[in-house]
Order: sequence, then structure tokens, then C-alpha cells
Amino acid sequence: MLATLASYLSGIPGGIFAPSLSAGAGLGSVVAPWFSETPGTAIVILCMVGFFSAVVQTPLTAIIIVMEMTNNQTLLLPIMLTAFISYGISKIINHDAIYRELALPFIQQAEKKPKPPPESETDHLV
Repeated sequence: MLATLASYLSGIPGGIFAPSLSAGAGLGSVVAPWFSETPGTAIVILCMVGFFSAVVQTPLTAIIIVMEMTNNQTLLLPIMLTAFISYGISKIINHDAIYRELALPFIQQAEKKPKPPPESETDHLV
């Protein structure tokens, strides 16, 4: 979770995927013993998708990434349900997605730059 926080504070969006997935897996390994009737790997996978979906607020991306990583189609419906529930909870807590928030300083900086005057069609003839 600290790696995700450090990636967020640095303003570099590329470092959010792996820390979010590993934090979700770590959370799943802590929570798995609470559910003795459910296989631990299923809990870890569900926590991975839930945490990742909540962080990036893109449930379909989370579903696809975790399904590709695990190659486990038997958990498709629980993964989808977990991703959309965690996405909804995340939207309640923070309406804007993390990538949008990370992009705002770059967008604001680009808007402040003076734009060069438009070239007229006759400038290249001179």
C-alpha cells in the first residue's frame, strides 16, 4: 500500500498497476483465514480485483487484467461482482478517477503555455 501511495504522490501514473495488484493480494492473504470454507486463492484473487478496481476506478480493466493473470474462468462472476462493488464504493469516496487526477497538473500546465501565432500561408514563400 505504501508503494501505491508513493507512486501516487510522485505523479507518475505508470507505477500504480503492480503495487495495487500486490497490495490487493496481500490484503487477500490476510483476510483469507477468516473464510475457512472458501479456498484461499479465491479470496486473494477477489481482493486483488477489488483493490485494483477501487484504485483505478475502471472495473472492466481490472476484470480483464486479473482474468488474464490468473487464467481462472470459474471465478468470472465473483470477480465481476467484486470489481463493480469496489468501483461503486470508490466512486462514493472519491468521484474522480486516479488517472484523471494525476493528469490535471499536466493539462493545466499545457493550457498555460503560450501558443505560437498561426502561420499564414504566405510565410513559407518569403
